[in-house]
Amino acid sequence: MKSLSIRGVTYKLHQYGEGEPVVLLHGFMGSHQTWHTLYENKGYKWYAFDLLGHGKSSAPLHFARYDCSAQVEDLYACMQSEGLSSFHLIGYSMGGRLALAFACRYPHMIRTLTLESASPGLLSREAREQRSFVDEGRAHQIETEGCAAFVADWEQLPLFQSQQTLPLSVRQRIRLERMSHTDGGLAGSLRGFSTGRQPSFWGKLNTLAFPIHLVTGGEDKKFVQIARKMKRIMPNCIHIVIPNVGHAPHVEAPIKFSNAVTTFLYERGTES
Repeated sequence: MKSLSIRGVTYKLHQYGEGEPVVLLHGFMGSHQTWHTLYENKGYKWYAFDLLGHGKSSAPLHFARYDCSAQVEDLYACMQSEGLSSFHLIGYSMGGRLALAFACRYPHMIRTLTLESASPGLLSREAREQRSFVDEGRAHQIETEGCAAFVADWEQLPLFQSQQTLPLSVRQRIRLERMSHTDGGLAGSLRGFSTGRQPSFWGKLNTLAFPIHLVTGGEDKKFVQIARKMKRIMPNCIHIVIPNVGHAPHVEAPIKFSNAVTTFLYERGTES
């Protein structure tokens, strides 16, 4: 594990393997640990971050520090610190939103982009305001009731119902990862990097020329539809649906997800 002092905060970076660089951005309440199946694939050097407010990285007190544009600049500074001028980028859910924001800001640095269950944001101001209101309520719950109560409610969201069929050992590992963060870090991330506060990137999708890989779970109907809409706009994009899993294919079908990612990197990674 490496500590990177970036723009007044500290990011924890975990590196595995040797080869072409691949940067990994986890989802909300995740960490570098969520990608453990990928690390077994040879020929790549995996750069897995604990994002702001998560894992062992800093958890700033003011939610404005978690803003999308601020985290994009953090990631850029991290890449500069590591001497990476170009790399493959993979992001899941919240991390997918950050990956897309980074790719729109620094497209010349992206060899390929893989987005798992990710959205370009909400189009209307009303939808963004409603989502910000919901995430403010979630942040307040964390601060008043604690992380354990919040995680218990979070696990009951329809988005994660498919995970109830996973083996007990897997569900316990997921819960431990979700519980490993500070209350302040999670609340700050919800407030500052809510989908409601993120700019919409729908208008920039047609400008992204590098190879793009969209991955969704077949049971996650909402994000399957979002990915289909994105694919119609993006000029160099493929979309795969992993059947019988929900919002987190890398957790629910890790081998299928790993094979899909490495196949894409092998077949399309030389195009950029």
